[in-house]
Amino acid sequence: MALALVGRSPQISHLREVIEKLKISNTPVLLQGETGTGKEIVARLIHGSKGEFVAFSCGAVHSATAGPALFGVSEEVVGGPQLGLLALAEGGTIFLDELECLPCETQLQLLRVLQDQSFQPCFSTNPPRRLNVRILSATNVDLEKLSKSGGFQQDLYYHLSAVTLQMTPLRERKEDIPDLIEFFIAKHAKENGKAPEYFSLSKECLDAMVGYYWPGNVRELHSALNHILIFSKGQTLRLDDLPPKILTSWVPFRSAAGIRVFLCHSSADKKSIRDLYEWLQKRGLKPWLDEYDLLAGQEWQPAITKAVRSSNIVLVCLSRNAVTKEGFVQKEIRIALDAADEKPEGSIFLIPVRLEPCEVPDRLRKWQWLDLFEGNGLEKLMVALATRANDREISSS
Repeated sequence: MALALVGRSPQISHLREVIEKLKISNTPVLLQGETGTGKEIVARLIHGSKGEFVAFSCGAVHSATAGPALFGVSEEVVGGPQLGLLALAEGGTIFLDELECLPCETQLQLLRVLQDQSFQPCFSTNPPRRLNVRILSATNVDLEKLSKSGGFQQDLYYHLSAVTLQMTPLRERKEDIPDLIEFFIAKHAKENGKAPEYFSLSKECLDAMVGYYWPGNVRELHSALNHILIFSKGQTLRLDDLPPKILTSWVPFRSAAGIRVFLCHSSADKKSIRDLYEWLQKRGLKPWLDEYDLLAGQEWQPAITKAVRSSNIVLVCLSRNAVTKEGFVQKEIRIALDAADEKPEGSIFLIPVRLEPCEVPDRLRKWQWLDLFEGNGLEKLMVALATRANDREISSS
């Protein structure tokens, strides 16, 4: 696929306009932004098709080899000559990635090259060679601040930052995520001999991906999609196809004012229930607890019955504390289950979870229990909650 900026956000639209102006210039450009924001793609688009594009990762070389790599080594040296990257990029562009990692000695050498507009291979006594290269560079740190503190040559910073472009993190242009997903799915499909429309996303899956923070930006999105597409269970990508870190970070219920969750549990499990309560809160839900927290001073049965009748999702939380030696569940759980049975079919969903390994009483064995104590327990709970929250019967209740 041709190199392109994907998205329709104001930031991307503005960036396209800036790139078109910079293409016809030879001015050095500094690209600043978090990792994975597409700095090299923008550099390649600014370069266009004029000559070679040579990329150099300043953080990938030792301080002793950075100079020879950039400027080359004279033929007068035993083992030479070695053509440097500046010579290889003649008439084109050299892209200095991770600029902040360029060794101090090499910074001084590059500064001299930019001032004189000429360079010599290391250890050469021959006349300097005229510089005929455009320099684009990138960093994920505040290079101006670093230069003022002495961590980077200030004069070199001013030379290389004639134009500075700040790359916008993906979380600040979420409207681009659906377009990026479509682009990467089509790319994956083409590479695997399938039609672009072969894969599709469920609404819940798309909402989760748009809602995720993406600290690794577009690069992380691309990697996550590759993972999903390789391990998906079908052509339609669903919530349970997502990597765990996306599911557990997702906040899907901020606008779901009609979703009311009741936490049904034993009074002896207050600590673990409080942790679950806070986890749900961070995802946009405001669950009801039992009478011990939100209904203090009221009688058990009326309080719990009222809470269940006002809810449309009930999390039945089972533990060793909730089950008696005779195999009966604690009174507060029985009250909640009885109240749930009285509601019209389809108006309430029970999600049974086990907080720890424990025996499931006979009355409750008709359900498939979700084990929160397992490594992927919270991800499974998120899938169950999102599925119920997006059900039409729930949203219209």
